[in-house]
Amino acid sequence: MLAAGQSIAYNDAAGPGRLQEAIDTIFEAEKKARLAGELSPTRKACLAILDLCSELDDWSALNQNMLIISKRRAQLKQVITECVQKTMGFLDKQDDVDKKLELLETLRTVTEGKIFVEMERARLTRTLVGIKEDQGKVDEACNLLQEVQVETIGTMSKREKTAYILDQMRLCLAKGDVVRTAIISKKVNVKVFADQTLQDLKVKYYTLMVQKDTQDKAYLEIAKSYYAIFDTPSVQKEVADVEHDFTEKWAEVLKCVVIFLILSPHDNEQSDFINRVATHKMLEELPTFKSLVKKFVTDEIFQMSDLTATYEAEMSAQALAFPADKAELCKERWKDLDTRVVEHNIRVVAKCYSRINSAKLATLLAKSGDETEEHLSRLVVDKSVYAKIDRPNGVVSFRATEDAPGQLNSWAGDISNLLGLVERSRHLIAREEMVADQLAKSKKKGR
Repeated sequence: MLAAGQSIAYNDAAGPGRLQEAIDTIFEAEKKARLAGELSPTRKACLAILDLCSELDDWSALNQNMLIISKRRAQLKQVITECVQKTMGFLDKQDDVDKKLELLETLRTVTEGKIFVEMERARLTRTLVGIKEDQGKVDEACNLLQEVQVETIGTMSKREKTAYILDQMRLCLAKGDVVRTAIISKKVNVKVFADQTLQDLKVKYYTLMVQKDTQDKAYLEIAKSYYAIFDTPSVQKEVADVEHDFTEKWAEVLKCVVIFLILSPHDNEQSDFINRVATHKMLEELPTFKSLVKKFVTDEIFQMSDLTATYEAEMSAQALAFPADKAELCKERWKDLDTRVVEHNIRVVAKCYSRINSAKLATLLAKSGDETEEHLSRLVVDKSVYAKIDRPNGVVSFRATEDAPGQLNSWAGDISNLLGLVERSRHLIAREEMVADQLAKSKKKGR
């Protein structure tokens, strides 16, 4: 009965004016199959209606009948799913943006609130967002894409899901919503990038993280992101293929790791990271940047003027770290680098001196007295160093004064160590005396 209905429908629809009559004929057959719970005939009838509308290029009828199919009583979920998938295939055939947008909205209405077509709805939303973005409606596109909680869609592949989240991050950054970008970035489990097929997405993810962290001045996080890009297997393979002769692209990535590491405030994590990078074998190919890192991991004082004279040209050439079109950003980063040099020098002085004259300290740091005190105070607040400033006497003390119990504990420890050394010495002397006695007795027996 259904096959006959389909045949009649297609023959009667030879002219556009008879389209509705043909559709009504198919719907009669579809109703009988649907109420009988027959999946295959129902599916064939609904798909036939959609094909008929598409063949006659009647997109108004296509939208209308897609809505009717989805709302018919006791409609089967499999039928709705296949009809949505079938109609999604028509989108690529349509060049008219207005007609495409109308069909997209229809399909989004059909799929709204239906879990069994949540993946199709996510894909439709992404297509709609692409059109909105091309039209320059970035804010609207961003809001649309954020509506989809793609991380809850279990049927979506790992690659598609990750790419979807990255698009959400990209649009939030384009909108200027850094906070939302940070929230969305936590949806990505970085362990997923261990998959060799997702290396391109790994690079894209960490590139977006660099853009986010740049606005927060999170230099250490930027350095981590660049290192993650450089440590990508596909990137390492590229380096190995040219026998350690760096391509310009990835040499810049490793240089950025160094630059943002030395721009990062000192703490345990930064110290560990910079020491690991300093011994990285790939850094041997970049002698200038290797010597730059060495300055910050060696307990020696150096001046900012010496650093700029030697490294400014090389560092300024890195557009990723010092973009030529952003003079204010470059100026700010050079200022931060000067601060890191002063902080490094203060830590070195704190290791070498218990007390130092304030004027002498200012001379070593090549800063005025007020600037020296400002930098020193900030490090004390951050607990990077211990220091007390005696302004009347012009003395800075880098050693904490112990209280009475602390001094007593220290003395007790020293006395215990001393007694231990005495006991060990006495034992060694006694042993030597016993050995000497044994040798003397052996000689007497020998005679």
